[in-house]
Amino acid sequence: MPLVVSNQGSEYTADVEFVDDRRYDGLTPGQLFSLVGEPPPYYVYIADRATMTDPEHPILAVDTGPTVDNETNYRRGDTFRLIPSAMATVEANLSIANVDFGDYVDIAGPDGVYRETYRGTYPR
Repeated sequence: MPLVVSNQGSEYTADVEFVDDRRYDGLTPGQLFSLVGEPPPYYVYIADRATMTDPEHPILAVDTGPTVDNETNYRRGDTFRLIPSAMATVEANLSIANVDFGDYVDIAGPDGVYRETYRGTYPR
């Protein structure tokens, strides 16, 4: 099932793979990294308990890239949350390196959730 978003008359299909398996419920970061292995993928999205119970359903994004990025000092395991309506935009920007994972960490709201309506600035 592709994730397709329409915005101002144009459509974008996010390049994501859905996995629905309760065996992964409660997965630790270490277990996640073992399953993912070496990059790519450089990030994963997780629908966890908070996603299911919070009224905004914020999805957890986890950086699975290199252990440390010497240019940005961001680390494997960094996280932020995003509301579902922002997922295709975030995925598109990450996939073309228009925005780095750490940029989203930095511009997420005070509660750690990125909302496209939040008017942070990209630290470039």
